[in-house]
Amino acid sequence: MKCYRSAALLLAVLLLFTGCAPKVPVTDPETVITVGRPLSSAATSTTVTEAATTDTTTETTEVSGNSTVTATGSSNRKTTVTTTAKTTVTTVVTNVTTTTTAVPTPSVSGEIRGAWVSYIEVAELFSGCSTAAQARAAVDTLMKKLAGYGMNTVFFHVRANSDAYYNSSIFKPAAAVSKLIAAGFDPLAYAVEAAHREGLQLHAWINPYRVGKQTAYLVADVPYFSDTSKRYYYVPTSKAAQTLILNGVREVLDTYAVDGIQYDDYFYPDSLLKEGTVYSYESADYEAYRQAGGTLSVGDWRRAAVDTLIAGTHTLTSAKGVVFGVSPAVSADNTYKALYADCRKWLKQAGYVDYLCPQIYTGFEHGSSPFDTMVDTWMGYERHSSVQLYVGLALYKIGLKSDTYAGKGKTEWAQNDDIMSRSVSYLREKKIPGLCFYSYSYFEPSAKAGLSDTADVNVAKREIENLLDVL
Repeated sequence: MKCYRSAALLLAVLLLFTGCAPKVPVTDPETVITVGRPLSSAATSTTVTEAATTDTTTETTEVSGNSTVTATGSSNRKTTVTTTAKTTVTTVVTNVTTTTTAVPTPSVSGEIRGAWVSYIEVAELFSGCSTAAQARAAVDTLMKKLAGYGMNTVFFHVRANSDAYYNSSIFKPAAAVSKLIAAGFDPLAYAVEAAHREGLQLHAWINPYRVGKQTAYLVADVPYFSDTSKRYYYVPTSKAAQTLILNGVREVLDTYAVDGIQYDDYFYPDSLLKEGTVYSYESADYEAYRQAGGTLSVGDWRRAAVDTLIAGTHTLTSAKGVVFGVSPAVSADNTYKALYADCRKWLKQAGYVDYLCPQIYTGFEHGSSPFDTMVDTWMGYERHSSVQLYVGLALYKIGLKSDTYAGKGKTEWAQNDDIMSRSVSYLREKKIPGLCFYSYSYFEPSAKAGLSDTADVNVAKREIENLLDVL
């Protein structure tokens, strides 16, 4: 599902996405969903060159006890639903016949060099695009620039606030791309194609629980709560929320030839929930857990729920032959205590993640968390041999006039033009195999709107020149 070449094909694809995509309605929150795709299809992306024809049938099966129903169409997609309770599973089987041309997925050997493309930047990318041709040109430019900066991986925001920057049957389209999607252009499908053409791997970047301030994007019947700023989140301990998020990941994996899935550091809102307090939106579930013999404290119960989602996501990605990672905040202690995410467990035990990429967004003179000290701290945590450790770098701070919480390093970014290059050199010295920059648009400081209000642009430009010399 990439760049479609004719009006007839556009119509066929729109019909496919809006009415015929494989769906498994989940009516029982205990339902566990697993999926399978041949690993060979994860190794290539495809470009459709002729119109697709579809033949859709619907199968309804009553499942009792611990059993499995599998439906497979000629598109080679297989959906498996395993349930431990009696329920009705309705599977829409879509047979798709296409003529395709294979585009090899780039392999990355050695150091991972990545850049995050945030949903804000995706919106800016498409802000002047009213046609698919303009949108394709914008994506082409983005990927060419990233390759020119020496990147080999792009972390592309596909879901930031329970909205989709792709053609989803689960989440509403994000406002910034809704018109393009309605017209038949799929931002993620073309981003994958364009990235692969430039030798870049593309990982789909997701905020799993975050809904944002727009309640219109909430998915019906999935529990949620809000923080003090009226930002909404799905309840991590809710099985309905877990199922929703896993189904969303499954949809991306089934539909797009992405090379990985990454979760951001947004779990529970930072420092909002007290460790020993049970809140109204979770009280019924926690009481049911206790009545069933559960002995975990409410804090550990929350962490266990996040663990379940992380492990479930890893199961999905492993079945597809793609990698899964999480990019936690710089402090593992705060992530554990305030966000209820035990990233050190994921680092030391197999089955949770393929990598962690902590956001070490500090300079070398930071008062409490100097960059080199924090890198060494993360390197000191116990790590399973199957899990890689990468590091996220604060490209957005180059030239920053005042780093508010940096203490004695408050003006470090404005006084030095080599923090990024020194950071890269330090990671290489420590044999860290991957690094990622937040975010891509700061590679061009002079073109970054509003940067001069907060940063010395001349220092920032020199930072980029020095950085590119070592990439």
